Amino acid sequence: MKLVFDFKGLTKKQAWGIARHNERVKGFYESNLISKNKIGGIDLNKISNNLVLTKIKSFKDEDWLRDKKIAGGRQKNAIEFTGWVIQAGGLNNTLNKEDSIAFLTKADKWIKNKFVEESIMGSVIQLDEVTPQLQIVMNNLSTDNNKNYLSAKRKFGYQGLTQKQVRIKAKEIQNDFWNDVAKEFKIEKPSKELGEKGKVEQATWQFQKMLSYIEQQKKKVVDLSNQKISLKENISQLKLDSNIEYRLKKLSSKAVARGEFETAKELMDILEILNKKEKNKSR
Repeated sequence: MKLVFDFKGLTKKQAWGIARHNERVKGFYESNLISKNKIGGIDLNKISNNLVLTKIKSFKDEDWLRDKKIAGGRQKNAIEFTGWVIQAGGLNNTLNKEDSIAFLTKADKWIKNKFVEESIMGSVIQLDEVTPQLQIVMNNLSTDNNKNYLSAKRKFGYQGLTQKQVRIKAKEIQNDFWNDVAKEFKIEKPSKELGEKGKVEQATWQFQKMLSYIEQQKKKVVDLSNQKISLKENISQLKLDSNIEYRLKKLSSKAVARGEFETAKELMDILEILNKKEKNKSR
């Protein structure tokens, strides 16, 4: 099983909503419940099993920022927070419950040690998902030479780096985590790259996960591993049904919510091709 280790910048509004969704605050998670037309999602009967490692903190400036003055001031819709998603494998290829909790608890401690525990705005091990996962929201507040900064670049040590150097730095964080935490649980290194390129690869990974589910449930084998062709060419092998259509729309909505518009467009392009294929068949 491969490690899923992803982190991305969030605005205050995004972070506030995601933190409440992670902790299953009423009104922030109901749309994600499992239904007969949905692959994955939240199992209502398992919500009570979730482990809150850091209870949601107040997002009011006077509570988390207090009276700290930010060097350079603050900009509207700035990336002042970071969201983390960590899990082992996916669907039926993952750790058992006991090992998942041990792995994700250790992952939580690693993040807190590396980025200062006081930065964590909320941390939850979700056992009500198809695959157990750790979800963390943290603020990007840091101090340098007695000055306070709200910057992801400073928080992660990206300041002054080119985009290529940022991807290398992000990969180093990923590798450090694997060596310090994941390796012990015999989890493989992730194949996807972090950073800007990771956005498209995340959509690819999610689509491949959906294909894996369809293979298991409907015995439809779609082998992508030995073919160096795009998803759009491979989807011609699939038949559109409510499960696929619902999941693609949901993934696209989530991508838009996180500001990943290229990913959202990629998913909707796939849906459009499937729809055209079905229309041609019915003629």
